[in-house]
Amino acid sequence: MAEADSVRLCRDALVATGLSDSGVLDSAGVDGLSERVERGLLPVEVVLRYATDLRALSEATGLAGAAIPVQFWGVCSPAMQSAGLDEFTLTHLLAQAEYRPYVELLARCFARLVALKTGTRSPDAAQDPRATRAGEARAPKSEPAAAEPGITSVGTALAILREAAEFVRGGAYPSDVSPITDRDLAPEPRAILLWQQILTGTNRQIPYVHRDAYTHGAWARFNVVEMWRYRVGRLAPVDEVWGLTGFSQRFLGDAGNTNQIEHMAISAVAQSVLRLPVWLLNIVEELEWILRQGTRAASKADEQLNLEVARVLLPNFRVDDPDAACRRLEQALLDQ
Repeated sequence: MAEADSVRLCRDALVATGLSDSGVLDSAGVDGLSERVERGLLPVEVVLRYATDLRALSEATGLAGAAIPVQFWGVCSPAMQSAGLDEFTLTHLLAQAEYRPYVELLARCFARLVALKTGTRSPDAAQDPRATRAGEARAPKSEPAAAEPGITSVGTALAILREAAEFVRGGAYPSDVSPITDRDLAPEPRAILLWQQILTGTNRQIPYVHRDAYTHGAWARFNVVEMWRYRVGRLAPVDEVWGLTGFSQRFLGDAGNTNQIEHMAISAVAQSVLRLPVWLLNIVEELEWILRQGTRAASKADEQLNLEVARVLLPNFRVDDPDAACRRLEQALLDQ
């Protein structure tokens, strides 16, 4: 096949996936991938397989909950590189039947976030993929500014915890490259770790030692915040994406303390997975205030949130029945 025909074949296949011409954020679009084929930097067969895989993922996620933006898949993070993976290899893995339960889990969780952000309980989450400029995606046709009453940041985060518990209970873990980063954990901390991975994918360093307390490795970017960024075409901060609805003022402290969804999940990981006692976490909060790395009100609010995770969520959380613990925590976080 002539080189021009090969490039045209690749371009047509990529266009059919819904990729934008110029790309979104760090994800290459049709133009960039076609140029790499033309320059001999990317084999034709890799691109054609990639296009097939993208269509499969779009179909699977659309049927399962919310179509994850097609541009989301086309990124190779540093953690992926360290694991010997690139966007084409990992996308191909995720398109396989063995990974379908995990992909469907991601879609259901993303649908929860889209419902929070758009104010609809049955969201049509498909992004218009034909971005008109680099780093920009068109917004969906209708996105109310406020969520429907009853959909809160806390409620949405805990709905994702229920999804993670169901996934862990089902035991559908791929045998090759697994999103379950520590299979030696008991089911409950395993679900908590997966929950935090999907919620924000962030990790934390051990204070004053500057070493990671835990890591999600190559799977860190497979979180709903990152998916939302590719939906809206900008690097929205975690706290902006999640918001604070569902927390009473007791768990906020002051206007600058905006990352409480992230804090809640990390506190659960610290206590359940790392087995750090809540008193130790609260000493760290006190040190943050003493060293003027935060306000007194914020530190106290974070301590209260740590205590509710320890008192309400973790003692009651079971993967075979997560509802009771989630309902109790949701109510506790509303109490003044």
